[in-house]
Amino acid sequence: MALTTSDGLGAALDTDELPMFVVERVQLQFSVAADFVAAQVANNVLVLALSNGRILRIDLNKPEDIDDIDLPKKTSEVGVIRRMFLDPTASHLLICTALGENYYLHSQHKNPRPLARLRGVSIESVAWNPSLPTASTREIILGASDGNIYEALIEATSEFYKKDIRLKNLHRLQDGPVTGLWADAPQGKSDVRRLMIAQQSRLFHLSGKIGNGYDSHGSVYTKVFESEQPTIHELSRASGAAPSSLVVSPDPPETNPYDDEEAERAYAWLTSQGVFHGKLLTDADAELGKKVFAGSK
Repeated sequence: MALTTSDGLGAALDTDELPMFVVERVQLQFSVAADFVAAQVANNVLVLALSNGRILRIDLNKPEDIDDIDLPKKTSEVGVIRRMFLDPTASHLLICTALGENYYLHSQHKNPRPLARLRGVSIESVAWNPSLPTASTREIILGASDGNIYEALIEATSEFYKKDIRLKNLHRLQDGPVTGLWADAPQGKSDVRRLMIAQQSRLFHLSGKIGNGYDSHGSVYTKVFESEQPTIHELSRASGAAPSSLVVSPDPPETNPYDDEEAERAYAWLTSQGVFHGKLLTDADAELGKKVFAGSK
C-alpha cells in the first residue's frame, strides 16, 4: 500500500487494485461560521458539531436537505460539544459537552433532549445494542472517564412525564477511563453477550448469559458482570497520556441482518505501544477470550 496525496491510503502503486479506502474533501454547499469540534458517520448519514453548539445532520443520499439543530442551551452554559456517538443505523445520537451535559437526539427529531440522570458523567465510549433497532436504543453500555460502566436504555419519546433514561451502574474499573466498548451476540444467541472493554493499558473480553430485564431491577447486563470473569490482556509500562481507542469492523454492506450467519469481524486496540489487533472468533465457549487474544498481535 502507498499514501497518495489525492486518495489517501490505497493499493501499491504498481498494481491495479482498488484502494482500501479513499479520503476525499467534503464539498459543503453552505458556509460555516464556526469550527468543527466533532463528527460521526453511519448508514450514509453525516453529523457535524460546531463550536457554537450547532449540529448539522446530513443524509448523504439527499445532501441538499440539511437538518440544522441547536442545543437547548448556549455553549457558555453547557460547554462546547466534545464528543458524539451515533449508532450503526444512524437512528440514535448521543451528544456530550465539555461541562458534563449529555443529550439524546433521535433521527426523527430536531430537538436534542437533555439526559438529566447522566449530568456530570463524562462519556468516553458506547457499545450499542447488537439487536435490530427499535424506537428506543434498547440496552446500551456507556463507559465513563472515571472508569464507571453504565447500562442505559433511552426512549425516543419526547413526552415530558416519562423518564428520560433508564440507568444502572454495572461496574467500576480502576486505572483510568473506559476508552472503548463493544457488544455482540455470538452465533446469533439472543441470550448471550460478548463484551470488549478497553482502557489505556488493559483490554477485557467478557462473555456470558444476560438477564431478562425483570431481575436485577431491569438490567440485562448485570448478570454478565456479576457471574462471569473476564479474560484480560494487559500492557506493561503503558503511558496514561497516550490516545487509546477500540474499533471493530462493521458488517459488510451486503449483509442481511436477518441471516443467522455471522460475518467475520476484526478488532483493533490503539495503545501507547502501537495497535493490538486480531479476529473476533464466534465460538461461544468458556475459552473464547483466551482464543481471541492468543490469535492477536
